[in-house]
Amino acid sequence: LTASSEVLLGGSRGTVTDTTGDFRFAGLPPGVYSVTAAFEAHQPPTIEGVSVTLSGSATADFMLMPEFSGEMEISGESPLVDTTSSAASASYSDEFIKDLPTQRNFYDIMAIAPDVNLAVPDSDRMVVGGANMQSNNWYIDGIESTAPEIGTAETYINPDDIQEVQVMHIGAPAEYGNMLGASFNVVTKTGSNTVHGGLNAYWVDDSLVDSNIDFDSEFPEFHQNEFTDISAYLGGPFVKDRLWFFGSYQYWRDSHAYPGSDPDPDKNPAWYRDIWGLKLSWRINDANILDVSGGYADWGWPPGASEYATPSAQAGEKNDNMRWGLSFQSIFSDRTFFEARYTGFKITENWLSETGSTESAYFDYSPPGGGPTLYWGGLWWPWTYDTGSDRVTAAITHFADDWVAGDHDFKFGIQASKGMADTLVAPSATNTYYYHYTYNYDYDGTIYPYEYYYKVDGQPYFYGNEQESVSAFVDDSWSVNDRLTLNLGLRYDYHKGIIPSYPRFDLNGDPTGETIPGVDTLFTWNNISPRLGFAYDVGGNGKTAIRGSFGVYYDGNVSGNWNSPPPAHPGITAYWGESWDGPWDDEPSWEWSPGGFVSVDPNLKAPRTLQYSIGFERAFAGKYSFGVTGIYKDTKDLIGWEIMDDGVYEEVPFTDPFTGNQYTLFDPIEWPTVRKGNRPGSTVDPD
Repeated sequence: LTASSEVLLGGSRGTVTDTTGDFRFAGLPPGVYSVTAAFEAHQPPTIEGVSVTLSGSATADFMLMPEFSGEMEISGESPLVDTTSSAASASYSDEFIKDLPTQRNFYDIMAIAPDVNLAVPDSDRMVVGGANMQSNNWYIDGIESTAPEIGTAETYINPDDIQEVQVMHIGAPAEYGNMLGASFNVVTKTGSNTVHGGLNAYWVDDSLVDSNIDFDSEFPEFHQNEFTDISAYLGGPFVKDRLWFFGSYQYWRDSHAYPGSDPDPDKNPAWYRDIWGLKLSWRINDANILDVSGGYADWGWPPGASEYATPSAQAGEKNDNMRWGLSFQSIFSDRTFFEARYTGFKITENWLSETGSTESAYFDYSPPGGGPTLYWGGLWWPWTYDTGSDRVTAAITHFADDWVAGDHDFKFGIQASKGMADTLVAPSATNTYYYHYTYNYDYDGTIYPYEYYYKVDGQPYFYGNEQESVSAFVDDSWSVNDRLTLNLGLRYDYHKGIIPSYPRFDLNGDPTGETIPGVDTLFTWNNISPRLGFAYDVGGNGKTAIRGSFGVYYDGNVSGNWNSPPPAHPGITAYWGESWDGPWDDEPSWEWSPGGFVSVDPNLKAPRTLQYSIGFERAFAGKYSFGVTGIYKDTKDLIGWEIMDDGVYEEVPFTDPFTGNQYTLFDPIEWPTVRKGNRPGSTVDPD
């Protein structure tokens, strides 16, 4: 047998059947293959268009015909339905992605999979199967790009780089863990033995946009000042059959003004993205392949024009991120292969004054003449954010035929990672902000305005976390007979939550030399996740499958669930004055602090889901299939604020204005302690 594809280094790979006529190609990269069978004194049939998907199995069945004089074309058929997997994953190729009616957005591409939805339009947050939007995993060429603190992907990729997308959700095997939703896997394109490239350009301006909005404003319409998306890519060989390259660049700009905003292009700087990608593939020898991949993205969303805030008092989010990865594959035989990866990413994100202002922030809740709050001076609560992760994985896959009541496709693997997230935040660039409001006191029908001015001081402070995890898994795809396959798996995950030590700052923003001590082990999780599934080939012809699965899934260690408030938060102090310029009272008018150290239940548990599924898929008309899957999920131990039983309350009578029902509310006299936990905590007994 010979498998050939332009995505395969070396162009083709060969193997032979065993005594029963079975054959197997191990560790093929995703792509479309042609498979040819050759046997002495028989015609060599070829099956074209065999699609090998990420983590999938493809079947090619041959009927060999004796040789005879004359010409005859013999071909086979590549099945659409995977009758060996209980997982109902969605996979689609670059050709499919190219035809999608999306805005060429990395996240829109993921959201077309069944049961996957954007949390809000134009968002990078996904809701899958009813799970929380931070409960997903993201991978690019095996590089886990899941942000440790927020659980979404912050590394962008050029859509023209994508070779295949897989959304692994329903019935996912034990290889996939630390998610209650889905695992989003992206494989990027590689070079080939021929030089190939492309240039795509998309452009829109206001002449191509019609705005029919009834909005009472000086600027009632939407304006598209410019939209430009130019993408270029090039791939090919450095050394034929040995060393390939693939590189790409995307230039993306979007300048627009929403109804109510001045459409002047100078007041609406463009949202931008510049994305570079590079991949090198080296066939060391016939058995060993090394891939080196990476990317860099620089993007930003500048603020639009506003009549209520000066440019210096506004900020846009700006981000630069880098990803890198080494992937090694060694094929021991057509039954066994080994994979190892080292991957990582680093992100820096800023929320700073658009003009670089280092002034104090000012805002007026009661501006002259009324209206919305006005902002000027510098930015209120600027911050910088750094996050990243490093990950090592290794797995070995072995196919054991005719062993213990059938054929077994085993995969054993280990995974280890370490992540971090740090945020530095301050009240303003000077660590001081000012605000004003007017209190209108109504005395017997006469309004007496009282003006209040405040100066608020606070030190900058860090908050964040570190995470460590180690995982191990085993999966077995057990072909009991020609029709029934059992998918068995077991996964173990160890997670550790850490609060690092941080420097303490003074009111000038300078380090004091003191250190706020962290906590080396805030909590640990030890999770066991069994998986069980089946797939049954109803007709025995690979066209109809019935699938079912049960699995235990634990959420990953998304630190944003538990790392707030910050350790030793310095609080803020306000002083009353007579005007914007003071003078200011010596004694504080009010003070605020969230209390001491971050409080987390030491017995904090990982959120857990029990997932059940049953499904059906049928191929028809040669090129189509139809499937339906039902899912039931039972989730517990979600993380939120837990109220401790140490509050003091006074009773407050309350009448519901809509129903007239009488209630007794409880107003805290002494606020209860709250911490992050898996339960709501103490509630007041209404009796």
